Amino acid sequence: MARSLTNNLSLRYAIESSVGTLPGTPLWQVLEPNSVGNYGASITTVPRNPISNTRQQRKGSVVDLESAVEFETDMTKDSLLDFIEGFMFASRTNTDEIPTIQAGSDYDTLAATGSDTFTHSALGAALAAGTLVFARGFANSANNGLFEVDALSTTTVTELAGTPGTVAETPATTTGATVEVCGFRLTDGTWDDSTKQVGSSGTDLSTLGLTVGQYLRVGSDANALTGGQLVGRITAISAAAITLDKVQNLGASTLNGGGNVSADDVDLLYGQFVRNVGVDDTDYLERFFQFELRYADLDSVGTDEYEYAVGNLCNELTINLPGQDKATLGFSFLGTNADDFTTSRKSNAANAVEPVKTEAFNTAAAFSRLNLLDTSENSLATCFKSLTMTISNEGSLEKCLGTLGASFVNVGNFTLSFEGELLFTDSDVADAVKNNTTLTFDLLLRNGDGAFALDVPSLTLGDGSKGFPVNESITISTTATAFQDPTLSTSLSYSDFPYFPAVA
Repeated sequence: MARSLTNNLSLRYAIESSVGTLPGTPLWQVLEPNSVGNYGASITTVPRNPISNTRQQRKGSVVDLESAVEFETDMTKDSLLDFIEGFMFASRTNTDEIPTIQAGSDYDTLAATGSDTFTHSALGAALAAGTLVFARGFANSANNGLFEVDALSTTTVTELAGTPGTVAETPATTTGATVEVCGFRLTDGTWDDSTKQVGSSGTDLSTLGLTVGQYLRVGSDANALTGGQLVGRITAISAAAITLDKVQNLGASTLNGGGNVSADDVDLLYGQFVRNVGVDDTDYLERFFQFELRYADLDSVGTDEYEYAVGNLCNELTINLPGQDKATLGFSFLGTNADDFTTSRKSNAANAVEPVKTEAFNTAAAFSRLNLLDTSENSLATCFKSLTMTISNEGSLEKCLGTLGASFVNVGNFTLSFEGELLFTDSDVADAVKNNTTLTFDLLLRNGDGAFALDVPSLTLGDGSKGFPVNESITISTTATAFQDPTLSTSLSYSDFPYFPAVA
C-alpha cells in the first residue's frame, strides 16, 4: 500500500506575475521547513436538512473554500530574504546600485572567467571602481568570496582588481550562485567623532545607493580605520559625508568615542535595504506567491503528486528568538485558491533554485547588537531572556457570488508587536511602560553567511509585570507596539549585509 511520508515532502515557491498567475518562466525556489502547519484548501460543505419522515439529511453542496499556507523554518539569510519584501509590502531600495546577480540562463546569465572577471546580464550601470562584491554558490572555491571591482568594468563584465585567480565556470540556475554588491572601498575615508560622520573627498558617497535609515558598517577585517570598526544607522547622506546615529563599536574597537581619524583605507559594508512604506510610495509592493507541495508515493509507490496553492499574500511573520537555541521564523499566507492534485508539475518547478545561505542563526553567539534605547540613545535593557516579534498585515479574504474560493485578499494596517522577558536590572523599563515613553529598538545578527539588522525606530512598551523565580534574577515581561516614526516615516526596516566578518 502506498503512503506519503511527511519527511519525504518538498516545498517550493515562485513569485506570481499577477494574482494566481505565474510568469512565463517562473523562478521556483526550494524551502526548508521544519514543520508545515496548514497547506492548501479547506472545504466547507453544507448538507440539505429538510423536514422529512425519513429523518435523514440529503446530499449537500460545497459552499466555500479557504486556502492558506503556514510553515516554520530555521532563521537563515535565505529564509528571510525569500519573503521579506512580501511581508513589508515594499521592494528593496536602489537595486540598480546594489544588485544581486543570480545564476541561470532563464533569469540572469552569470559566469566566472579565467581572466578575473564575472560576465553577466546587463546591469543598469557598470559597477564603479572600488565597489566590493561577494560571490557564493560557485563550485570552484576560487570564484567565491570577497572581491574588489576595478575601473575596466562594463554593464556586462565586472572586472576584479588584482589577480584573485578566478576559474572559468558557468553555474546552473539550481546552484543559487550569486554575486552581490556588499560595500565600497575608500582610499581616503575619514571619521569625525563629534558629528558621527564617515567622509571622503575623492568618492561621491551619495552615489553608493544607500538610503537614510539603513545600517552601515564602517571597517572590515581587511581595511579598518585607526581605532577599529563600528556599525550605525544612516541619518543623512551627502557627497562628502554619511552621518550615523545608533553608533556602536564592534568587538574591542574604540573608533566611536576615540576621536577623529584622518584619511585612510576603509571598507564600508552594506547591502540591500527594505522598509515598510505607504501605498503611495514608489517602493510600495503587493507580491503574491504560489507554492508547490510534493507528496511522494501518493496513490502509488514511485508516483509523486503535487498540490499548488495559488494567489498567496503575506499575512503574518513571527520571529522567534528563544534563549540559547536556534532562531526560527513562522510564516502565514492567505491564498485565493488551491489547484486539484496532479502528477504534472508546473513550468520550471523541477528546476528550482537550492538555498545557499543556509547557516542557522542562534540566540547565543549570533547577536552583534541588541538594544532597547530611549530617544537620547540611553540603554534601558541589556539582558533579554527571550523575544518574539510578530509582523501582521491584518489580511482577510474577499469573496464574491459565483466564485469558489476568494476573489481577493484584503490587507489592513502594517503592525509590529513584541513579547519579551528581560532581567529587571533598571527601573527605567517599568517607568517607560507607565509613562508611555517613546523608545527605539534594534538588533543585528551575524553568521558565516553575512548579517542583517532589524530596526524599529519608534515603539512604546506595555505589560510590565514582574516575575520572581526562586534562586534566579527578577524578570520583567513586556509587550511592545511599533508605530510610524515621525522622521523616517516607517515602523520597521531590514538592512542586509552579504558580507559581515567577525570582529575580535
